[in-house]
Amino acid sequence: MKANRVLNRKKENENKRKEDATEAISIITNKAIQINFDYSKLQDINEEEKSKLMEIEKELIFEGKKLGTIAIEIGKKLLEAKEVFIKSHSESFIEWYENLGFNKDQVSIFTKRYQMSIEFPGQKERIINFSDRMIIQLNKKNTPREIIEKVLRGEIKTTKEVIENRKNISSALEIFPQEIEEAEIIED
Repeated sequence: MKANRVLNRKKENENKRKEDATEAISIITNKAIQINFDYSKLQDINEEEKSKLMEIEKELIFEGKKLGTIAIEIGKKLLEAKEVFIKSHSESFIEWYENLGFNKDQVSIFTKRYQMSIEFPGQKERIINFSDRMIIQLNKKNTPREIIEKVLRGEIKTTKEVIENRKNISSALEIFPQEIEEAEIIED
């Protein structure tokens, strides 16, 4: 009986230390998070409320990163499950993930985010922070690797910029062959 109380106290102490460590990591990480919004624009809000908004922004960014990490793990598990269905020649993968509450688009985004984190392991932190729309745009078949690399380097920041860059590249590719044809015609 006494041994059980000692073990329980030991477990409580261990759990408390884990909670304290998690909280300390959270505080350190939260302080390191860079604020994106320009709070000087807010003229009608006092400094105390601005500070509160800044803390809320940091907390949301931190929670978003945790969600991104979870999204990558979900993508990994979905691909593992898909491999099992493929090996067994079963066409039930769609039915299986729908039964879990996922739809086709969600599965696609999760798995593509995971695949990108594998293809670009040094950019995992950036990939975690990408919006679902960015993941979709970067994984379109007509998105050249050059654009993906620019996004990963931070040169392209929005999905709109991805779309514009993709259009510019495809326009240039359409013009270039015409110039070659014209050059051949002139030579003949």
